[in-house]
Amino acid sequence: MNASLRLAIELGDFSLSSVTPLTDIIWFLAGLLLLVGLTAATLWWHRRARPDPFEIHS
Repeated sequence: MNASLRLAIELGDFSLSSVTPLTDIIWFLAGLLLLVGLTAATLWWHRRARPDPFEIHS
């Protein structure tokens, strides 16, 4: 038996036989959209609640 084969580590099957299901992609995009929406709402709420003290009103 070859010495390199005895020291080799089996890493498993790397074939791309399965494709990510469409439902997983949709849930990921929905979660990402929710995160972006909540972040935008939080930033808007924070800006609305604390007006800029250095803003010049004409």
